[in-house]
Amino acid sequence: MNRTQFEEYSDRRRAERAGVFQVECQDEVHFTVNNHPYELVENYLAAFDPTALADRFSPILSKYDYIVGDWGFDQLRLHGFYAKESPLYSPERGEEVIADYLVEECNFGCAYFVIHNLDVQIPRALTKPKRTRRRPKAHREGNRRRSHRSRNQKNHRRNG
Repeated sequence: MNRTQFEEYSDRRRAERAGVFQVECQDEVHFTVNNHPYELVENYLAAFDPTALADRFSPILSKYDYIVGDWGFDQLRLHGFYAKESPLYSPERGEEVIADYLVEECNFGCAYFVIHNLDVQIPRALTKPKRTRRRPKAHREGNRRRSHRSRNQKNHRRNG
């Protein structure tokens, strides 16, 4: 895919997503994305742009406690992080690595913002306990008898 095709694809996807998410600001710090509450924690170099956030937002981001938006090459990137209290928390995706992410993954000196999700929506598939699949007891016992019988037959052949 060459650069022109990529730009055409990006423009088409942007047009398809237009209007899907609505950002409404209550004050300088509090806002909603489709009636879901967020709080602006940090706004370095006035990076927070509600229109750009609405264009780039994805429902998968609602499972994160913190979302970092950083600007590079006139494009907004969004990356999620978990609070320590979250059942989905892992040290490499925890809120304490946001500073490392900004230094290591973002353009030097880029504008960025950090928002706090005030109502985290964890997908049900991630909160259900994993069930292990077990064979029916009769099937397990049948295997034991069969393996026991085969050992006896092997021993009988050796001795006989």
